[in-house]
Amino acid sequence: MRLVNLNPGTVYYYKVGDGSTWSPEFHFTTAPGGFVDGLRYNVFGDMGTFMPFGFVVTNAMVETHNQNNYDMTLHLGDISCLILISLLFFLFFQSK
Repeated sequence: MRLVNLNPGTVYYYKVGDGSTWSPEFHFTTAPGGFVDGLRYNVFGDMGTFMPFGFVVTNAMVETHNQNNYDMTLHLGDISCLILISLLFFLFFQSK
C-alpha cells in the first residue's frame, strides 16, 4: 500500500484486517513540514536470529525505543520466520 497526499505533522489512525477480522486501532504521526533537524530513527535489518531468540531481540528493540523515543522505526530486512512473528511485532508496537 502506498500512502499519498499526507499532511505534515498529522496523526493518522488505521486498522488492518481481512474484511471480517480487524486489528486494534494503531496510529502514526507524519514528520513536520519543512526542514527538520533532530528526527530520531531506529533502523534495523534482519534480526539475525530464530525463534525463540527473536523475543530477546524484540525486547531489546523495545527497551532501546523506550529509552530514546524514536520518531520512526524502519525495518529494512526480511521477516522470513513466520512462527510467532505477529506476536513479536504486536509487542514491539504496543511498547510506546
